[in-house]
Amino acid sequence: MKIVNLTSHPVTFDEVGTIPSNGVSSLREEVIQLDEMYLDKEVALPLVREVLLDVVGLPDPDSDTYYVISFSIVKGSQSSDVLAINKVSEKKHSFIVSAKSLARIK
Repeated sequence: MKIVNLTSHPVTFDEVGTIPSNGVSSLREEVIQLDEMYLDKEVALPLVREVLLDVVGLPDPDSDTYYVISFSIVKGSQSSDVLAINKVSEKKHSFIVSAKSLARIK
């Protein structure tokens, strides 16, 4: 079995090893402005709807390969060969640096 990391950074699994980044998978999305919300009479914040369209950068299924992608992308994928990083043990600058396991998300 082969594990390919499609996040933007290498991921280390505690006391097991590191999987280097081998490309990046992302979600294609469409943002639709719905309205504006006013904090006061002069400050307006846009209210938008974000529509998740499809996953980009995910290779075709391979019976011997699993792909590590971000949690939000796993949720948007219909593929059974994608895994998310689970049980994070260390973060730096909002990136996962070290984790304890991988997870299948249903």
